[in-house]
Amino acid sequence: MKKLLPLLALGCMSLGAQAQVTSGLAARYEFTFGSLLDKTGNTTATNTGATLTTDRFGRDNCAYYFDGSSYIVVPHTAAIDLDQMTAYSVAFWAKPDVVSTSGLAAMVCKWNGVTNEQYGVWQSNAGVTVGTRTVNAVGLTTGNVLQTSTWIHVVCTFDISTGSLKVYADGVEVYSATLGTSINACTATTSLCFGAQYNDSNGTSPSPNRPFQGALDDISIYNRALTPSEVSTLYNAAEPLCQNFSALLLSSTPSSGSDGALSFVPNSGFAPYSYTVNGGSSVNLQSTIVCGSATEGSFLTMNAPSNQTFTSVNFASYGNPQGSCGSYYYTQCDAVNSMNVAEDSLLGKNSATIDANNMVFGDPCFGTGKHMDVQASTSEQANLSGLAAGNYSIVLTDSLGCQAALIVNIGSNVGVEEINKHELHVFPNPANEYIQLYSEAEMQNISIFSIDGKLIQSINNTNSTNTISISELNSGVYFVQVVYQDGSVSTQRFLKN
Repeated sequence: MKKLLPLLALGCMSLGAQAQVTSGLAARYEFTFGSLLDKTGNTTATNTGATLTTDRFGRDNCAYYFDGSSYIVVPHTAAIDLDQMTAYSVAFWAKPDVVSTSGLAAMVCKWNGVTNEQYGVWQSNAGVTVGTRTVNAVGLTTGNVLQTSTWIHVVCTFDISTGSLKVYADGVEVYSATLGTSINACTATTSLCFGAQYNDSNGTSPSPNRPFQGALDDISIYNRALTPSEVSTLYNAAEPLCQNFSALLLSSTPSSGSDGALSFVPNSGFAPYSYTVNGGSSVNLQSTIVCGSATEGSFLTMNAPSNQTFTSVNFASYGNPQGSCGSYYYTQCDAVNSMNVAEDSLLGKNSATIDANNMVFGDPCFGTGKHMDVQASTSEQANLSGLAAGNYSIVLTDSLGCQAALIVNIGSNVGVEEINKHELHVFPNPANEYIQLYSEAEMQNISIFSIDGKLIQSINNTNSTNTISISELNSGVYFVQVVYQDGSVSTQRFLKN
């Protein structure tokens, strides 16, 4: 009689990492490798003079430095408009050069003189000044919380319905006040600005003032007031470069004695990779970094080593990227779909060619010669065999020190001499509205995961031919994972157009 124990499907997660808070997120600028893209996809910022610097994790080209005359501007949109909100939060990291200012130094603000104010956070010596356009809006300043050349996490929250304003420094509430519960109507548009107060209105010429001197990073705007626990989550969040790193379980077979097996690959991260099993010695995966460059109108062909596939695209820019392999960074001439095109072309493959032209990417800077630079990680598939029934904890580490855990339970098949590894086919691939799964074995569960390891959909009690609707998925790369009735697992990538 066959005895089956269920397989514990993967626990893909970054170790010790807390996810970024995304509910109510209106804009986020992480500045990774100089990127000025809003992570929500709403807008792209414009840089005037700010220079790249190291972030709080010591990563080069992942934060911006403002010298007292530079600033970064985000155009006005409804998503960040106070008149469209019932509450808001502003969160960011700052490292001031000095704690003695002549007046206010604007760090993050959407403010224009005295008639078109929205919200803002300024430095005032060693204190943080906040302003919001309520009936009794004035500059309200905390005690001394800033230190010279020291990174500090600042969060300002305001709930218009209650008038409650709070300021947090490094996850701890340092100031609170009750303001008016109404805001003065304002139909004028005002740009959001980092490093200065921009002072524009309805597209008029700006007059930047109140400059900040120091570094800023990971700036987020929310359309609601964050809770204290969410503020703590942001303060303790992992480095953005680690947040999507995971280990992807490809297959697993139960054990009859000591013949169980499992296989996995890194998902995202920076090669080279290594892993441990149940706290044992570290094992190096055959993995490497591959870089490529192509001028506008030519083709970029990238090849992984013969036994490896592309596991992550670390950098991709069609436009005018700068730097060299291992130290690329974005400029303002950057096609917004560069990363998506590179990931769709490379991930899961041994070799791919990208057409570097305006027909694919659009023209990010008309009249300027462009090129495409890509840096990608590759890895072999890790195959573990001769496994007895039980739990296996795999910790995967990349070259940045990011870690991800994969927890797998190898079930016991008593009385079964051989377990087949079932072949899974996904068609069509790429797909638009649906995918069909074909396998000779009976399927117990089907799960769809996003590229960063998040579970999107799970279906139980299925048969050997299945049609899965994917019409509501965003375009991108996904994984479909099947757990069969005999406890084995198969995983395949697919592309949603």
